[in-house]
Amino acid sequence: MEKNLKNGEKEFQKRKPITIKDGVITLEELRQSTIISFITQPPGNITTDSVMLIVDNLDAVTPKVKGETKKFKRLDLFLNSTGGSIDAAYKIVKVCREYAEEFNVIVPLMAKSAATLICLGADEIVMPPVAELGPIDPIITHPSKGTPVPARSIRDFLELVARRDQTTETELSSILAPLIDRLDPWIVGTYETIMKISEDYARRLLSSFMLKKDSKKAEEVARILTREIPSHLYAINRTEAAEDYDLKILNVDPGDSLYDAIKQLFIIYTQFMNQNQIILLSGTRDINRFAQAITLPSQKGIEPKGIL
Repeated sequence: MEKNLKNGEKEFQKRKPITIKDGVITLEELRQSTIISFITQPPGNITTDSVMLIVDNLDAVTPKVKGETKKFKRLDLFLNSTGGSIDAAYKIVKVCREYAEEFNVIVPLMAKSAATLICLGADEIVMPPVAELGPIDPIITHPSKGTPVPARSIRDFLELVARRDQTTETELSSILAPLIDRLDPWIVGTYETIMKISEDYARRLLSSFMLKKDSKKAEEVARILTREIPSHLYAINRTEAAEDYDLKILNVDPGDSLYDAIKQLFIIYTQFMNQNQIILLSGTRDINRFAQAITLPSQKGIEPKGIL
């Protein structure tokens, strides 16, 4: 028994920690694809800078033959994010499409709002049971104040004002008047524009890829995702995504080697990000670019930290 214990200890000591590179390689081999990753944790989100991070990673791994750049046969984006800029998300899809013959998205846990839009531009969405998409609720950021506001919250407030009962006009006015006075005209004016843009982006992507044979369904799904789901937090699981919205979903389940590889890589990323206060990470098997949260005496911010 003692001998067996010693052998077990030696075997344990020989094991090397699983690295991000190990996790990515395992997933690439199972998927027969090239993997790039994009992961955010609040307050990190998808921004215009995210597009260049994706481009840098694509350039780093793009195959070249005799100086000529070739497209990936299959490109998978390992994506986990609560959302961000709708324009940046749309551009990320267009960029990935320029680099690949086939473009898919792997969602380990969640791809909400602008991240859902990225999924709509894929050929296939890979989802374990816990994974979720959500309504497309873009973030409106004031150009000078820098305050992010979900578009849906603006819509909800405007609808509240429109629905007020004349019999309680005086009472409601006392509540709403201070709020209305504080409304920024730029934010209100931008709301309807960005909602139309979001719906148009969703329709364009769906009608070009997953629902290219059914333009009416593409319009319906785009409308529902941008305008008809009441809650920003509403979770669209893989069954609803496939059955209600006709999205092409690849289910992966416990016991599948692909499920294990996705879970393993996500755990590695999450632990690394939590240990280093990283709120945004974009990488490949060989390199990871990231941003960290910092706390200054008078404010909190985001510091582009470096490359690993």
